[in-house]
Amino acid sequence: MSEYDNESVFQRYLLEDEVIDWRGTPIQGICFRWVDLFLIPFASFWAGFAFIWNAIVWLEGAPVLFKLFGLPFLVVGFHILIGRFLLDMVARARTDYAITNNRILIVDGLFKENLTSLVPSRLDDVQLKQGLGKRGTIKFGRASFWESWNIWRTGLSRQPEFYRIKDARDVFQRIERLRQRKG
Repeated sequence: MSEYDNESVFQRYLLEDEVIDWRGTPIQGICFRWVDLFLIPFASFWAGFAFIWNAIVWLEGAPVLFKLFGLPFLVVGFHILIGRFLLDMVARARTDYAITNNRILIVDGLFKENLTSLVPSRLDDVQLKQGLGKRGTIKFGRASFWESWNIWRTGLSRQPEFYRIKDARDVFQRIERLRQRKG
């Protein structure tokens, strides 16, 4: 499971007579998505232009306002090119998933631990998006319009999900059995 976390993280959230049936984590390391085919070249151009513009302004001794004006563009370029991958990687490293005999649990958070607890019988929509091999993503509930079109996705998604987990189809079937049994 994740480095910051051990099995006790779920133990303190379990209800009486509740036991963990499955535990997992999202894929670790740097993670690419289809939209990166567009964002990486765009960010390279953006960051390169911002870097050159800032270098010229600072080396030529331009007024302070010109120097300060270029810095946000440099920061945004760095974030789109590199920072979003690092933020996503850290967020996923601090994420754990569990299925108990009663609930679906997600523990995550960059700076503080957050718990998402879902009752399977109350879920209107559970979706499996199968990836390569046996990895896949299971989404719980319907995504808002903005969430479904979020190209800046990090491990901090607002829609509850099991993101790029191993054996996703098997986990999805466990959830469906739990939904039917409790429904």
